[in-house]
Amino acid sequence: MERNAITSFNPSKKHSEPERWICIYPAYLDSTKTLKQGRKVPKDKAVDTPRLQDILDVLKATKFPVYCERKRYPRETSREQEHLGRIRVQLKNDDGTPLNPQFITRDSILLYLGGKIPQLKSRQGPSAAPEQISVSKPQPPSKKKKGGRR
Repeated sequence: MERNAITSFNPSKKHSEPERWICIYPAYLDSTKTLKQGRKVPKDKAVDTPRLQDILDVLKATKFPVYCERKRYPRETSREQEHLGRIRVQLKNDDGTPLNPQFITRDSILLYLGGKIPQLKSRQGPSAAPEQISVSKPQPPSKKKKGGRR
């Protein structure tokens, strides 16, 4: 998954080079975050703790060129592994036209992700199977311990 090191942004580079691609952190879509903590979509369109893999799955399904990096969101206070990662997405062709006319801006992609991530099979709860009633042996009454040393 690692490519050559990405250098800093340069407007003379082509839109097809990863340095010009937009960045998406899971915090942008996280409904548990506030706007000050980095959420970029309205709370009603946000997702409860989105995972990096969820975002990748949706973007790959829409045929966007994506690139995953091991970067931590600067506003993220936790250093846990689950909060690590950002995704770069190519938004425009080399001539500056949108790669997908349905998604012209970063916000349109974020809103689309907010709508599609809850529909992923990995996000769906277990299928509604009839509950099985388990018969267990009755437990004997527990013995009470007497007071110990004082």
